[in-house]
Amino acid sequence: MRSRIEPMKKVARTLRAHRELILNYFRARKEFSSGVIEGLNNKAKVTMRKSYGFRIIHLANCPSRNSPTEFSDESEKEKMIMQMNRVPH
Repeated sequence: MRSRIEPMKKVARTLRAHRELILNYFRARKEFSSGVIEGLNNKAKVTMRKSYGFRIIHLANCPSRNSPTEFSDESEKEKMIMQMNRVPH
C-alpha cells in the first residue's frame, strides 16, 4: 500500500478482503432483487410495532387445551377464562 494514512489503509484492506462479493453485486445487478427480503423485513417490523404493549403471560398452572379441566366451583373457571382473555391497554 502506498498511502500512509491509516484509515485509507483500512478501507483498502476491507475492499480487498471483500473484492469477489463486491464484484458479484455488480455482475448480478439485474438478475436478483432484494424485494422479497425487504418485504419480510417490513412484515417483521410491522408485527413488532403492532404488538407493542402486549405482555407474555406465563401460565404455569394453566391446563393445556387438550386435557379436560375440572374446577371446584364456577368462579375459578371464570377467573381462568378472564385471565386468558385479558387484553392489555
